Amino acid sequence: MEIIGILFTIVAFVCGLIILIHAFKSALWKGLVGLFCALYLLYYGFAEFQHPKKPLILAGWIVGALLGGFLNVWKSFSALTGG
Repeated sequence: MEIIGILFTIVAFVCGLIILIHAFKSALWKGLVGLFCALYLLYYGFAEFQHPKKPLILAGWIVGALLGGFLNVWKSFSALTGG
């Protein structure tokens, strides 16, 4: 189960990096704000990010982060409780 959580986290990292690189190519300030504020990167992803596979990249980023985070926290919690 922990391998699946790690894989989801890696997918989310790669997809987020694709969006961040696009933001830096668009304008330096957009990339810097996206680097330090994930909410702006989320806005940028939906409003300004243009890519042929935009829905797939956004889904991989958001779903990967949510599922990866959930599974990694679940693994840590079950390790603490001995389950």
